[in-house]
Amino acid sequence: LTYNLFKKMKWGLMYKSIDLFNQKYPKSKNKDFNEFLKLNSLLKERYINGKTSPTKEIIEQFKLFTETSDNQLFNLAITRYLLAHYAENKNTSMVLELATNLYVLARDNYYPEILTNSLEFILSSLSQKGDIDKIKKLLKDKDVKKFLPTLRVKEFEIYALLEKDKSERIILDEKDSK
Repeated sequence: LTYNLFKKMKWGLMYKSIDLFNQKYPKSKNKDFNEFLKLNSLLKERYINGKTSPTKEIIEQFKLFTETSDNQLFNLAITRYLLAHYAENKNTSMVLELATNLYVLARDNYYPEILTNSLEFILSSLSQKGDIDKIKKLLKDKDVKKFLPTLRVKEFEIYALLEKDKSERIILDEKDSK
């Protein structure tokens, strides 16, 4: 019933249906699914009305959901959405935090594509911050070597050095490696 109301975009009826369901079955396994539908309906309503970015309240509700939900698939989906949102808004510290969370979720549940994507976000954030030491430490990790091509890893190292205006070090490092 709830999903059909969601598809028909009858948000009020859907919310009421979810509330009644939660009252009758407070410990249901569908609680996460119902909350996920509620959150998606908030976003969908904004998009229908031409507002393509979420409000701060919606973002906070998403964060709260990822902290309280036990459903890994829903957590992955929402974390990926939040990651894209913060990357678009160039909030490097939140991108780094969410990419790290996503990396852990993907590693624990073995999603190689998501793992690779989260590693790139982590390295990109560290590069933008110019944190060369953390990049080098991360590059020693076996998962990074396994899932990211060597050339891609080198790109992040060079970008970090350029961000810190250390282009001489790039040339010196290249000479040392030959």
